[in-house]
Amino acid sequence: MSEEGNETLREVYRAINFASQKYIYFLLAAFGAGILFALNQTNEAKLTFSQWPLAVGICFWAISFLLGCFHLERSNSVMRSNLQLVIVDMDIHPLSGVDENKKAFGRNFLKDEMDKGADKASQFAKWQFRALIAGAIFYIGWHVWEMYLRSLPT
Repeated sequence: MSEEGNETLREVYRAINFASQKYIYFLLAAFGAGILFALNQTNEAKLTFSQWPLAVGICFWAISFLLGCFHLERSNSVMRSNLQLVIVDMDIHPLSGVDENKKAFGRNFLKDEMDKGADKASQFAKWQFRALIAGAIFYIGWHVWEMYLRSLPT
């Protein structure tokens, strides 16, 4: 492949990685905003049994946050493996050097690790989004429930 083609691939890789990271940070920010908003709304409230949907929603948001952190950690691991792969291909890795057999072994090992890591990161991202949505659903359910309880005659 030409140097221009390699540079194009690098740019596409960087763009995809940047967009993915931005999306995960957006979801982490949504988690933070959801928690702060829920705390603000219950600032003066007394603890009652009717707030259980809110508690469940906050738990889902916390799970979403953790999954986002796991996704970022796994994505960074994949990028580190990718860097090692580039170093192997450049013949400057201290373990493989220019030995073709060692380089082939290193490439296979690193590609397997990258594939496993990317699959795991993708799963974390998928479940992060689902947990965020589940938290929002429980939050909205709590809000509607509280509105209903306030509308009952006393």
